[in-house]
Formats: sequence, structure tokens, C-alpha cells
Amino acid sequence: MRLEACVIGAGNRWREDDAVGLVVAEKLTALVSRENAALFWIGERIFELQLYFERYQKIALIDALPPETEPGKIKIRQFNGSDTGLERRLPQRTHNAYSLHDLDLLWQVQSAFWNGYQGEVMLIGIEAGALGYGEGLSPQLTMVLPMVLFKLEQMILGFLRAGF
Repeated sequence: MRLEACVIGAGNRWREDDAVGLVVAEKLTALVSRENAALFWIGERIFELQLYFERYQKIALIDALPPETEPGKIKIRQFNGSDTGLERRLPQRTHNAYSLHDLDLLWQVQSAFWNGYQGEVMLIGIEAGALGYGEGLSPQLTMVLPMVLFKLEQMILGFLRAGF
């Protein structure tokens, strides 16, 4: 039996804003029950993501984007089981387009659908302000985090509750 929904934050707590996926997922876990929320250090456990596709019907996956001009800017891509030709719909060069771990995360999403996953995935990228070494978000991202959380709460609530 598949559970309804899961919020997953991906990132590295020791690389400043790379942890934004983890921070946002932690704050948004109140939207779903604790058993439906997962926090995830992507580098250590990337292949465990497939287990979530087996357990959950809907997955909101949050990660950092590389710093450019607007810390906190949100980029979203949604996928569902009826997507055909997923690899053709993605840009030829997708590295860093939706996530700092884009090649791994998109490969994981593609693999799940190729293996028959019929659920939905919302891949959410949040632009970082800095990616130096150290714990804690950068001042630039910390300043806009409340607005990012507000926007994402509305989007993720709609995504997780649609159809249930």
C-alpha cells in the first residue's frame, strides 16, 4: 500500500545554502504527518530515493539551486506517471537547472517513471546565496526565507492535497 504524500529535503548541512532543501523540508513537515516527511542528505543516500517512490504516491523534493542573481528564487518542475518521453521533455543539458544535484535527482525521477511509478513528483529548486563551507544559511537566503516558505507552503499544500 502506498502512503499519500512525502516532503523530502535534499542537501548538505556543511555547505551553507546547499542545506536549504533540508531547512525548508523541516519547516514544512507540519503540512504532512511525521511519517510522511523525510529529510535526506543527498550525497550519502542518493539511491535510497527509489524507496520513497515505492512508498509514496506524491513526492515534493526540495533542493538548492546554484547562486546566480536572486537568492530564494524558486524553480519548479512537476512530473506524473502519465508523462511519456520524459527524457525528451528535459533540456539536453540539465545540470543545475533544477537542483545542485540535478543529474542525480533527475536520473532518480526518470528511473522511477521508467520502472512504472504512477505517482507525482514536484521537484523544487531554491536559488542559493552562497555555497561556501560552514553550517547555517547565508544572510542573503536567511533574509528571504520567510517569503520562500510562505510561497512553498501554498504550492506544496495544493500539490499534496490535490486528488485526495
